[in-house]
Amino acid sequence: MDTITFNADCLFHFTKEKEHFLSILNSGFKPSYCPENWDFYVGIDYYVAIPMVSFCDIPLSKTHIHSKQYGDYAIGLDKNWGKHNSITPLSYLYYNSKISTALKLLFKNLDDSTNLAEIYKHNNRVGINNILKFCKSLKGIPFKNIIKNEMGELNDFEEEHFSNEQEWRWVPVTMPIIHKNDKETNKQFDEYIKTKNKKFSQNLTFRSDDIKYIIISKEPEREEIIKAIRHLAYSEEEYHILISKIISMQQIKEDF
Repeated sequence: MDTITFNADCLFHFTKEKEHFLSILNSGFKPSYCPENWDFYVGIDYYVAIPMVSFCDIPLSKTHIHSKQYGDYAIGLDKNWGKHNSITPLSYLYYNSKISTALKLLFKNLDDSTNLAEIYKHNNRVGINNILKFCKSLKGIPFKNIIKNEMGELNDFEEEHFSNEQEWRWVPVTMPIIHKNDKETNKQFDEYIKTKNKKFSQNLTFRSDDIKYIIISKEPEREEIIKAIRHLAYSEEEYHILISKIISMQQIKEDF
């Protein structure tokens, strides 16, 4: 029996910058703090920044849709590599959903606990925060659009259905969540996140045989990318395998 497939056997990471794309191919992914709204949990706007590398679980034929917002360069890696590195699919929630309500009850129970349970309160609270790192609002306004609106650079925007992204995340366990201070403006919070991103040193690495697709923007730059890959830290055999996996976003738009 034929089935309809909405997911892929690989995880795609997109970027708008060619230099960043080549840097990833050479040395892996560098996490960055990304602002998130925990309104699904709190019931009002509550912004945090989570250190992460984001991927999406979509078929190759749908990547051109995702590229409109996140860029025409992408790397597709085997999903087994993702699972091996504890890259985790998100749960998309809304306020007062069963899961968000259950999480609130867990917090309340921790706050109401006494005696021996107090000893474990901190570790349990950290555990719940680790669950929240892999949750996201079902829909909302991206923080970058809020900033652009406040700066007068964007007047017309709508809520986006985040669940369409089918996001998976890698979150380094050594980096804490940053909570926005009530006295901070959105712009100040955004600037603070950028300063923190400059201090990351931990990379998420992969091998050449973990790569399934190397997506470039346009066909005319294929030779340029091939020459650039030649100078990266790969063996001759790996080099030939990698260049065989190159496909352009232009080709995807035309053929799929």
